[in-house]
Amino acid sequence: MKKKILLMAAFLCFFGLASGEEISGKALLIRGKDALNAGKYTEAIESLSPAYEKVPVMRDYILFWLSKAYQELGNSDEANYKIKELLK
Repeated sequence: MKKKILLMAAFLCFFGLASGEEISGKALLIRGKDALNAGKYTEAIESLSPAYEKVPVMRDYILFWLSKAYQELGNSDEANYKIKELLK
């Protein structure tokens, strides 16, 4: 899983869109995933939520990661909502 994430990040860095907004979205994505891995779930949600809009190619992964963060914070309702969005 970690290897896939690194490959996705490398792909986004080398082949992603070059606009300033997209770079900002990538930074949010990386920051959010790092926070999630470090157990900083609130920080992960704060970064991944805006990344969802700014990096549409990664939306499925972002929804999954947001669900995990909400679940770890004990917010099962929001976690389930994110999974339902993912399954649409």
